[in-house]
Amino acid sequence: MDEAGKARLVGEIEFNAFSANDLDGISRLITTMSDGDAGLHLRDKSPAYYRWMYFDNPAGSAFGCYAKHGDRIVSSFAVAPKLMVMGGRTCRIGKTMDMFTDPDYQGMGLIKKCAERVFAEARANGVDGWYVTPSVNSYPIFKGKWGYQEPFELIFRARLLDPRAVLAAVSPGIAARLGPDKMNRLSRWPRRQLELPRGWAARELNRFGAETDALWDAVASGHQLAVVRDAAYLNWRYVDNPDHYTIWALQYLGAVRGIVVG
Repeated sequence: MDEAGKARLVGEIEFNAFSANDLDGISRLITTMSDGDAGLHLRDKSPAYYRWMYFDNPAGSAFGCYAKHGDRIVSSFAVAPKLMVMGGRTCRIGKTMDMFTDPDYQGMGLIKKCAERVFAEARANGVDGWYVTPSVNSYPIFKGKWGYQEPFELIFRARLLDPRAVLAAVSPGIAARLGPDKMNRLSRWPRRQLELPRGWAARELNRFGAETDALWDAVASGHQLAVVRDAAYLNWRYVDNPDHYTIWALQYLGAVRGIVVG
């Protein structure tokens, strides 16, 4: 499409704030974007997921904008607020998310217009800043065009529970060359069996409560930067989430000393 055609098309597009009535269209846009593209690795993006993410958030509803052409949502952008501890102060920070444009409408500046509206609304409603966990495609936009900074690094620690699955996902060619026999040997990778010390116990939880709030109050001051992980947030994030999680409380002499979610 030439520039004149794009300009005419942009003139037909409407920009609106998210509402609960738009969840089907937003879900349709984003799930369609994942068809045939295994690199996106999208999780559940159903209307129920977006109702939970955008409107059930205990830190407040998300700020979002979409572009619509006729009856079809063709671009979206959102900022979902979170309560965070930063340098001893609790503040409201937004996570930018769901930056998608239908391929037929890319190159028209739709995301830029959506983002400008979302950032302005979030700022006007007391959001102190925003962050993102970008994809490979969105990283240059956030870093180069929108001025996002990387003031620190996060260190992740991992333990392989199924080396076969990891190898098959990361290097399918190597997994194929190894063949079933050698891949099955990986399942017998030596693992050290750990036992809890005397006085410690683990129990499964259905919901978070007052003991979770007490744990957060005890550890919050030790974090320079962290999401406020009180019971309200953790219930929303892991219990009320359309995805399924298993929750364990680590106890010492009956008192909760840690939380594990898997």
